[in-house]
Amino acid sequence: MTSTFAAAAVGIGLSLSAVTGAAQDCLEPVGRWPYGWSEDVAVDGTTAVLANGRALQILDVSDPANPVVVGEAVFPTLVEVAELANQKAYVGTSSELAILDLTDPAHPVTLGGLDGFQVVKMDHHGEHLYALSDHSLFAVDVSVPSVPSIVGQLEWPGVYPKDLSVSGGTGFVVVDGSMKVVDLSDPTAPTEVTELSFGVDREAGRLAVEGDKVYVAARGPDPFVSNLVVVDVSDPSQPTAIAEVGAPLGVADVDAHGNLVVMSSSYGVEVFDVSSPASPLWTGSAPIECLYSLVGVVAADGVAYVTCEVSGLSILDTTDPSSPTVIASVTAPGSVEDATLEDGLLLIAGDDSGLRLLDVSNPAQPVELGSTVALPQTFGVATLGEIAYVAGYHLVAIDVANPTAPVVLGSETGVNGNWVTVEGDRGYVVSTWGRTAAVVDLSSPPLPTALGTADLGPGWWEWPVVIGDHLIVRNTQNDTSVVVIDASDPTTPVQVASIDVWYFGGLASIGFWLLVPDIIDGVEPAIRIFDMRNPAVPVEVAPYHPVGGAVDAIGVAGSVAYLAVMDYPPQQAGAIEAVNFADPTAPVFMGLLPRSGWVKRFAFGADEIYVFGRATGFDVFSLCQGPIFADGFESGDASAWSGALP
Repeated sequence: MTSTFAAAAVGIGLSLSAVTGAAQDCLEPVGRWPYGWSEDVAVDGTTAVLANGRALQILDVSDPANPVVVGEAVFPTLVEVAELANQKAYVGTSSELAILDLTDPAHPVTLGGLDGFQVVKMDHHGEHLYALSDHSLFAVDVSVPSVPSIVGQLEWPGVYPKDLSVSGGTGFVVVDGSMKVVDLSDPTAPTEVTELSFGVDREAGRLAVEGDKVYVAARGPDPFVSNLVVVDVSDPSQPTAIAEVGAPLGVADVDAHGNLVVMSSSYGVEVFDVSSPASPLWTGSAPIECLYSLVGVVAADGVAYVTCEVSGLSILDTTDPSSPTVIASVTAPGSVEDATLEDGLLLIAGDDSGLRLLDVSNPAQPVELGSTVALPQTFGVATLGEIAYVAGYHLVAIDVANPTAPVVLGSETGVNGNWVTVEGDRGYVVSTWGRTAAVVDLSSPPLPTALGTADLGPGWWEWPVVIGDHLIVRNTQNDTSVVVIDASDPTTPVQVASIDVWYFGGLASIGFWLLVPDIIDGVEPAIRIFDMRNPAVPVEVAPYHPVGGAVDAIGVAGSVAYLAVMDYPPQQAGAIEAVNFADPTAPVFMGLLPRSGWVKRFAFGADEIYVFGRATGFDVFSLCQGPIFADGFESGDASAWSGALP
């Protein structure tokens, strides 16, 4: 762990510098859209920061009913936690800790940071930042923000601390079923003072400190019951639970301010009056639709700020605790479940955040045009002309001729799923939860009509590929397999073959060749290659072994396959590996480009590849036209070349 810091790209510009060694026409970064999941929110006075994918958005909340995004900083990986103090933002991503100067919120300036430091939770106190990472509490000296340094550490081997709050010279840390009290009077030697257990089979999740009281969200031993526990820490060496009151199940976060405690859960926001801490009273609640969970809450004077993983920030008026009310919101794109590209229009299925439509005619500057946020459960998307077919609870047809105002035309209620692909005038919908593959007639647009369904059996079915009149689907759970379904009679699709696989990564095809990421003999990453001219009898040829290691997603443009490899560089975020399968019996490695975050999907334009992370938006790269050479030369003068990468 070092104190050097790879500076984050700050500002709203989306252009990226080329990576050394990449040829000018192959996998060159073109642009990005860094927004995604909202993981955290922090507020200090009239300034708030929202973790939004790989972006930290800076908001002016002087009028909480009208929050205004005034600036942002973009990072290489997902922003997971943020803290504000003294016009500085402390930002924890999945790979670093960064310190930003927000003196001018519209133009944040990176001051310094720590590489290779993944923070779970943090709190600022005086000249120190206290952070939970791995199995430890770290004390970081931030008195000189340009050169922060770790000065103390308290380790709990085998334990995963969940939350942290610092008051005075004392830290309070939630660890499973208990709360640890830590003496921080000497930051260079943090020392555990005592531990308060909440009982057998209890699970404590989040905590907040206000004065000499700590408010802890705890669950169990009944897994369907959650409680708010009030702990008196007037003597930190002898913390005492003085009250416990029922709370909503699935508490995500808790914060306290004055006489109010605000809790977030999958159901919404709950408010408690703790003016008498020994007798906390539930006063009111506000429902907030959030498919996964409300993940963060900050309480302030008469206002609460709450984040939802997939839909952004909600701001509530809590001046009347009996009736908290949502007064404003800041929308985030949410997750990326699927995407497709049609004539410069990028369509993103974003789970609970709906279908989003972006103009990417200039890939360096994506512009969001419209959305169908009111449409829940958008897992898969495919297009046929100006109609988008979205898979979710039903298969929905949407007119996207005017992308600024997409129109829902109707749906096939008998078909549900989370993967959809279109081939000719047929749609194929795979349902992971229903364990089925449906064939749909699209010959009379706009409305789809179900023709027939095949039962896939137990498992988690993904990555539909169509070769001729056969549908091929991958099971990525338990006994993994790839199944081949004959849909030549679409009313009675039937399984005709299967391929045993060990690994879970994607599926793709080039012509009649099927590309199956796998691990051979349990150790050797490979792309297994099958001749599918007779789909009922797949014939395997020699595999291709990716340079970058195991593959978790695959996309194809022309004869080139783009592999999301996870082990290159070693123990880092991975890379995109390009391989030419023009002759699948002799694949040709074309090059590697480092990438950040787990890849969910690929989409392809005429000259660009769009690489999507589920929570981190997308990056745009130029498609490969030829080999990548180590020195970047592309002339016909081979004497100038130093050899292909790596």
